[in-house]
Amino acid sequence: ITDKELMELIRRKCRLAQPYAGAFLKKDDSDEADVVSSLDDIYDVGTFVQITELQEFGERMRMIIQGHRRIKISGLIDPNENTKVEEKEKKKDTPNRRRKERINSFGRRLRRLQDIGSVNSERKKEEESDEVTAQSTGGDLKRVLLVKTENLTHEPFEQTQEIKALSAEVIKTIRDIIAKNPLYRESLAQLIETGKKVVDNPTHLADFGAALTSGESHQLQAVLESTNIPDRLMLTLELLKKELAVVTLQQKLGKEVEEKVNKMQRKYLLQEQLKIIKRELGLEKDDKEAISEKFRERVSGLSLPKAVEDVIEEELNKLSFLDNHSSEFSVTRNYLDWLTNI
Repeated sequence: ITDKELMELIRRKCRLAQPYAGAFLKKDDSDEADVVSSLDDIYDVGTFVQITELQEFGERMRMIIQGHRRIKISGLIDPNENTKVEEKEKKKDTPNRRRKERINSFGRRLRRLQDIGSVNSERKKEEESDEVTAQSTGGDLKRVLLVKTENLTHEPFEQTQEIKALSAEVIKTIRDIIAKNPLYRESLAQLIETGKKVVDNPTHLADFGAALTSGESHQLQAVLESTNIPDRLMLTLELLKKELAVVTLQQKLGKEVEEKVNKMQRKYLLQEQLKIIKRELGLEKDDKEAISEKFRERVSGLSLPKAVEDVIEEELNKLSFLDNHSSEFSVTRNYLDWLTNI
């Protein structure tokens, strides 16, 4: 999160021991803004989440959240009204709060006696700061930060044969996916740690199955919005079947590539072994040896000046130490070819 106003709102909620928020999906996947300008930009069904960890990175913030239940937007909240409610929460009459207020009152009287003018000046600055904060919070009507929500519960259901059959097929498909890709086991382990009985509860099973998939955002939103359990299980099963097809194809492609690479490596190793065997038997000369021998044959019957002969010998020695595929090998070979042709 990089929006300063939203960051301050989240900090204030955490300071008041209310680390909760609502998570709603944007209708436009390409929209990366932290705050929407209209409720039409987001789906009205989301998740009530708890902020389990808050990380500050200067002008950025990162939250780790845990979902609890489905919620639905029922209206907007004026940020100014929310601030008044929070102030009332702060002023609740408790023994600890009364003791703190007495201590603060004594401290304020002492500061007044020390420097009345300084206190008045400080109060004026605080009032100006509060006014600016209030304006920045409630001045922009095109930003949606707070909404009214209501809990969204699923329709009553019974363990009918249809639900049992759908649940069994969902579990079977999840097992097939995990068997083909072990990475999904981590998601299953995390769910087991939370203590939820997935198999016995069709609502949790549908949510877990959908979370395993990499479906489109609108498809996952459809699972979230569905209050009819058989329909939700069917939507989840469709997503799981698509995911299983993708995992199966991925596994097949991986095997084909691996077989192709292994075949190429085996062919390369056999060719290198064959070259070594031929050189040992004297049936084939090394590339470097063949090139050096060709250049020596060119100048064998010629009467060369001592300086030219030394240069050719030096370049031939250098050629024998260079790698065949290096650029310097090609340069040296071309230079020797030019020298011996002259």
